[in-house]
Parts: sequence; structure tokens; C-alpha cells
Amino acid sequence: MSIEIGQTIEANGYRAHRFTDSIQVTDLANAGKRGQVCRKFTLRAWNSWNAYLDTICGRVGDISFEGLYYQSVFAATQLSGLDMSEYELPAMDVAPAGFENIEINGLHVSVTAEFDTFCVRDLDDKCNEPTLIPGERARKRSVKAFYRWVSENRDAIATMRFGVLTDAIRAAGVDAHYFCAVD
Repeated sequence: MSIEIGQTIEANGYRAHRFTDSIQVTDLANAGKRGQVCRKFTLRAWNSWNAYLDTICGRVGDISFEGLYYQSVFAATQLSGLDMSEYELPAMDVAPAGFENIEINGLHVSVTAEFDTFCVRDLDDKCNEPTLIPGERARKRSVKAFYRWVSENRDAIATMRFGVLTDAIRAAGVDAHYFCAVD
């Protein structure tokens, strides 16, 4: 399996994203788990095209995270024109494998639920553009509670008005910040 520029692939327990001059690979074994870390590395070419970078990108999905990691270490230490950097990310900040954002464009509201944020916009009030985003007090807990609530209420959201939706998510324990998004 090959990975093209701008593409993200999840395979064999890792997520890989290809940029013009690099590939970024994140191990998803601990993704979303409290108190754990996720390993991440970036293999970067000094110029925008490098044959070995293309070779590694061609192996994404066919071999394990460890296989890609060791091939990248070899490339960065033995070949010129490549550089490698490694990171450890808090696992709570990495979306688990298979996670998908939810977008609902209903009659009265537009809802977007992502791994680390959410947004609700009132489509009826064009003058004030009322908007809800996560509150600061319990941001991570609120985002997860909102995602779960949206997953369970997709059909109802399509016809809900902004005020009804606001009351419903607050009753579900979601801390949301209300503001008007007018320029």
C-alpha cells in the first residue's frame, strides 16, 4: 500500500500522514488511554523529493510500526538528505484508531463533533450567529460527553432548534460556552 501526499492512512495499529517532504507516523496502541504515551516519529527529506522517503511511504500499511520505525532510523543515520525526529505524546491527546468526526447539517443547527472539540451553530439567526463551543472548566470531559450525546441523538438533531439542543446537552452534563460569532 502506498501513501500519497496529503493522505492519512490507519493500518497495523498506527496512523501515517504524508507531507510533501516528510512522513509522520504515530503508534496508536495506547491512543486515548489515561496515563499512557504514544510514540510518534517524523522522517523528513531535506529536499522535497527523496527516493528512500518514497520507498518508506510505499511500505505504509504493509509492515508494522516497529518495522517502519527501524527502517526510518536506518535511513536517517546511514543515508544523506534525511532527518528523523521522535516524540512521545500524551495518549489522551491522540485519537484512537477508527475515530471519525461527526458533522450534521440539520434544518436549524449545524453540529461538528471532533476528538478534541465541538461546535454548534444556529442556522436560523443570521444576525447574531449563536454558537456553542466547549467550556473551559471541564473541556475534555465535556467534549467526550458531547460526542457520545451526538452519536446517540443523530436523528433528533437534524430537526432540533438551537435552544432545544442547548438545553438537551446541558442536561446531559456538557459544559458549553455560548457566544455570538458575528464579525
